[in-house]
Amino acid sequence: MLQQAHVALEANQRELASLARVDPLTGIANRLVFEESLRREFKRAQRLRGLLAVAVLDLDQFKQFNLAHGAAAGDAALKRVAGLLSDRFKRDTDLVARLGGEEFAVLLPGLDAALAQGLLDGLREDWRALQAEEG
Repeated sequence: MLQQAHVALEANQRELASLARVDPLTGIANRLVFEESLRREFKRAQRLRGLLAVAVLDLDQFKQFNLAHGAAAGDAALKRVAGLLSDRFKRDTDLVARLGGEEFAVLLPGLDAALAQGLLDGLREDWRALQAEEG
């Protein structure tokens, strides 16, 4: 009986640790994970004289969208953005995170600014296409 309680407690602790690192709405990494990863990757890039691209994305006029369409539609939009980012940036070293509200960040180790900008331009086009399909 005591062993079962111990196993259950360990499982709960693992679940809580996971929840503390994942954005509950979108299922992607949260700000804490992003900040830890950014520090680690920045130090690695300095040490190895490597490249590191960081993109911070903010959804324009999101508050007005939420007011006009409701919180459920806003949540659905945030989930779509998170899914699009996760689909676009899926190398093992990439990190997609929700910083809070309508702010997202992408950590792209090994990429220079020009390559990262090209990927982000493609992301913008993907987002426009997704909006056109739904609109």
